Amino acid sequence: MNPPRMRTLLRLAALVWMVPFLLPAQTVNRSAVVREAATRMVVTSPSVIKALTNTTGRAARVEVKLPRDLDRYHVLEQRAQSTRVATNLVSSSSNRFDAALAPGTTLMFMEKESRTDIATNASVVTKPLFSTFFVKSTPPEHPGEPNRTATGTLTLLADMPTVWDVSSNAYVARLSVMFLSEDADAGNSLLPMAVEFRGNNVKSIEPRKVELQKAGVDGSEEVVVVCDQYLPQVEVTAYYQMTNTTRELVLRPLTASAMTQMIISRPMLFASLVGGLIGGLLRLFKGPKWRAGRVVRYLAEGAAVGLVTVTMLLSGLLHGELAGMAAQPQLVLAFSLAAAAGSVGAHFLDAAINRLRGKPAS
Repeated sequence: MNPPRMRTLLRLAALVWMVPFLLPAQTVNRSAVVREAATRMVVTSPSVIKALTNTTGRAARVEVKLPRDLDRYHVLEQRAQSTRVATNLVSSSSNRFDAALAPGTTLMFMEKESRTDIATNASVVTKPLFSTFFVKSTPPEHPGEPNRTATGTLTLLADMPTVWDVSSNAYVARLSVMFLSEDADAGNSLLPMAVEFRGNNVKSIEPRKVELQKAGVDGSEEVVVVCDQYLPQVEVTAYYQMTNTTRELVLRPLTASAMTQMIISRPMLFASLVGGLIGGLLRLFKGPKWRAGRVVRYLAEGAAVGLVTVTMLLSGLLHGELAGMAAQPQLVLAFSLAAAAGSVGAHFLDAAINRLRGKPAS
């Protein structure tokens, strides 16, 4: 083989080798990024001013100052096994009010509007999907002491907008659930707090239920939500303290690279292209002459036919047989099928085209 032909083959091989690496890389460890951002994030908590006078065993009067106006919250009162709308609030300003809490009663301030007001094409940032504030009155530890008041904020953080994950072939959202409080963990009667998740247009949520044992970022739990392919209007609902909050995940539009990998994964694409090129080389070895045009055509046909054949067989006819195979045997099979198709299939493709054109087969 003369040097020009060798250089042509080397250039084509280098191009195919680089194709999978030219696609944008997917960030592997998003949980570390979410955790780091959550550490820097401050979620404003309500200020609770406890009354100086408090009769043992009776309702404790507390004064609460919210970060936002009261009309921006749903205010619920939980006592025993019942939850109802709180009506015993006496407002002194738009975000400040007094409330009387019987022992064992919890006030919950749930944000009405969603915080997912972010453009689908915006840069990915970590933001709270929602925050719910709690104020709980508990009986005293010792007789004659006033009732105790525990406060805290349950917040759900997420990377927004949600991006396409190549390895999962779906939109994947990683949520961080945490309980923020200025009270000591041992003295906060709101902990432990169980949070259960369900979703709409969601393939899986892992884990479905978490239990927050410790306040702060160190006590946070991570939940991975795999969306149902590319269906729109993905919603996640968190159930806690006999109530729930639903928020919609904003999905970033699919890129050309992501849509391509929905059809065939990056490693499979690489194995198919290399196998197809090998099949094209097998055809060249059968020919008497290695003309430049012939080399380029056979290699291009081999790669194209090999890729189409592997995509068709592995995604359809052989999909069930491949489901239980490990990744490496799948790639070897894809390489072999592409090589065989590139060597034989391209020949039949040539013959079919020549017959349509009325030319003899080469």
